[in-house]
Amino acid sequence: MDGLHTKEMGEILRRIRKEKGLRLEDIADQNISPATVSNIERGVPHVLPGKVQYLLERLGTNESEIIRLRSGIREKLNKIELDMLAIESFCDIGEIDEAMYKLNKYENLDNEHPLAGVAVYLKGKCLIAKGAWKSARRALNTSIKLSAKYPAENIESCSYCLLGVIAYFTNELEEAISVTDKGIKAFVNEGKRSQVLDVLIVNKITFLDKLNRLGEAMALTEEIWCKKEEIKKPDTLLHLYQLKVNILRKMDHHSLAIEIGMEGLNRAGMTTEYRRILELWDAIGAVYLKMNELDNAEVALEFAMKIEKRVRKRNYIYISTLTKYGIMKMRKGEVKKSEQILSEAISLGEKLQAEVFLLDALIYMGDIKILLDKHTEAINYFKRALQLSKNQKIKHKQEYVLSRMMHFPDHLNSLEHQEYLSDLHELQQININVY
Repeated sequence: MDGLHTKEMGEILRRIRKEKGLRLEDIADQNISPATVSNIERGVPHVLPGKVQYLLERLGTNESEIIRLRSGIREKLNKIELDMLAIESFCDIGEIDEAMYKLNKYENLDNEHPLAGVAVYLKGKCLIAKGAWKSARRALNTSIKLSAKYPAENIESCSYCLLGVIAYFTNELEEAISVTDKGIKAFVNEGKRSQVLDVLIVNKITFLDKLNRLGEAMALTEEIWCKKEEIKKPDTLLHLYQLKVNILRKMDHHSLAIEIGMEGLNRAGMTTEYRRILELWDAIGAVYLKMNELDNAEVALEFAMKIEKRVRKRNYIYISTLTKYGIMKMRKGEVKKSEQILSEAISLGEKLQAEVFLLDALIYMGDIKILLDKHTEAINYFKRALQLSKNQKIKHKQEYVLSRMMHFPDHLNSLEHQEYLSDLHELQQININVY
């Protein structure tokens, strides 16, 4: 029978079995196992046609009934798939409430339904947009279990991808890399949502960059850079440009970083990816800041700040832009203005619970307080930054914060001083061993 090994055919056979009140074990006998019945219902392509025909006989149905039912099932599946696409599109453009509203009607979708995993995945995606990390994590773990039956949908990879994003924003950078690797491993090349592999790889570069594992980050960047023209999603391509600029800056390849950044902006100009345009200007501003070309840094960062008004999603990178702008003002001698800008960055970081971006704002606010001779306040900011850098396992920032606090022993009690000094010596020894 034409089309027996399809998702819709499996759904028909599953429905017939359910309507008859039969379990997989009730259907199985010496000629067909429960696992084979399950594979047929899931549309697994390698099942022998003879087994499918035998299952039809076991269910007491025939080809004409299947053809009749298939027409209705196909129509319903197509309608739900279109609904899912619309829901994801609403989520992507920031209309989260509308997406959640449309998802409600699929809240009780049977776990055996071929699109159950997709529905739960979309719920997780919407919850991430709302910053509801715990609920999103639960939904995505559920979607992984449900979608395991339908690997070609690549929902498992998509779910791991978003779990990596959650881990990133909740200071679990090593976990972010771990689940992202699981997503890469689970990816089916011939399946749907082919763009998710590029997103997973680019996200992994982001996490490596944050952990300052620059060698690994650059190696992975160069690996995907050779194939960048094949990246279909403009958002992902521009993110790759931004990451390469950041890594080149950290490796002191400033001229090349600016060149890559400008190339990225030329590409970005043909899109409406305002968040990525902001990030590219932010990255270029950071390069000029490191070169101490403060006027150029100011131009780049101010443009990034103006673009922010066009970004509809929860804009975490803007915390970083404000922080860099505050640093630039500090270096220009506008200390009070810098204090005001960094205060705004910290408030936004706290509001969005984006501790991965909040860290730098706290560190530089500590530096500003020192310039203003407010040493007690400086120590308080450094203590918060130290805890975040420990949570994120960013050792070079732990070392910086500890070294700053050691300049003001009078503002630490004896136990704190001893603990921090010991931690600093340990970190410095690690660096000696590494280099």
